[in-house]
Amino acid sequence: MSAKPVNQNLADEAVSGVDRRTVLKGVGVTALVGATGLGLSACTEPRDTGRPDEGEAETVDAAEVPVGSGTILDNYVVTQPTEGDFRGFSAICPHQFCKVTVVKQTNIVCQCHGSEFDINDGSVTAGPSLEPLPEAPVTVNGSTIEVGGA
Repeated sequence: MSAKPVNQNLADEAVSGVDRRTVLKGVGVTALVGATGLGLSACTEPRDTGRPDEGEAETVDAAEVPVGSGTILDNYVVTQPTEGDFRGFSAICPHQFCKVTVVKQTNIVCQCHGSEFDINDGSVTAGPSLEPLPEAPVTVNGSTIEVGGA
């Protein structure tokens, strides 16, 4: 028995057309592309919206809703763009269904991905959301604001 010379090993790799290093690089690139695809699909695939049922309503004292801003409840956002003008919206961002977290000046903000919505009509003022916040009915009963419900 004789050992193959080092050059013979290189010759064997050349005959197969692919060396070990090329195969390992290919596996690594495939894994990276697959992982990136999974990460991107998390931002594009729909999932449970967590939106409140139609029959649910929430109340807040009108004094807790600042003029030119708003207040976030459990399932809704109540805004007061101008004195005495109350608006209601779902507190669930339509982009990835996170709950909006803050009302900053005249924008309702979802800090999950940075979407912002206008307190007047729920329209998108900054993406990535392409859809506005869904409106919710508002009823004013004296100093109590009721939002949501059927």
